[in-house]
Amino acid sequence: MHFDWDPKKAAKNLALNRPTFEEAKEVFAPGAVYLERPVVKNGEERWFRIGQIVRGVAVVVWTVREGNTIRIMSVRFASRKERAAFQMFVNLKE
Repeated sequence: MHFDWDPKKAAKNLALNRPTFEEAKEVFAPGAVYLERPVVKNGEERWFRIGQIVRGVAVVVWTVREGNTIRIMSVRFASRKERAAFQMFVNLKE
């Protein structure tokens, strides 16, 4: 799997102590459990994925670009409500 992102956005996340774009790749690991839904922004299909990373639960917005490259648009820690929804989903999977 190949990943791509805007280095300026990645640096901003790092400066704000948010999850790094490198950490965001964890929600795409084989066997990862995640919640996902599509969204459309500016005519482009994007995906909103909530999943576990080492430092907690993260929300990753991503799209697929040329050559099946996963372009990470943003990553942040999940809100309390998003974490609760994710945990409920995980519990159902068990």
